[in-house]
Amino acid sequence: MILILPISFLLFVSIIGIPLILAQVIVYGIAVALGYVSTTQVIGKKLLMAFRRYNQPMVTEIIWGIILLTLISLVPVLGALVSMIVMTIGIGASWMSRFGEI
Repeated sequence: MILILPISFLLFVSIIGIPLILAQVIVYGIAVALGYVSTTQVIGKKLLMAFRRYNQPMVTEIIWGIILLTLISLVPVLGALVSMIVMTIGIGASWMSRFGEI
C-alpha cells in the first residue's frame, strides 16, 4: 500500500508506463475489494460463531462482517485505523492466494 504512489510516479515518468498506471489502479482496486470481502467473511463467521450460529451461508457471514466493520468505522480514530488494517490484511490475503501460498 505504501509503494502505490512511488510506483505510479515511476510509471508516469516513462512513456511506456503511462498506460500501465490505469492497469495498476484497476488491479489495486480489485485486490482491495476482494481482500475486504474475504476479511469481512472471516469476521462475520467469527461473529456468528460467537452467537452460536453455525453453518450459515457465506453471504450471511459477509453481510454481518460488513455490518460490524461499518459500525466500527463510525468510531472517529479507531474506525479509520481498523479499516486500514482490514484492507492491508485483505490485500495480503489476495496476494498470497494468487501466488499459491494458501
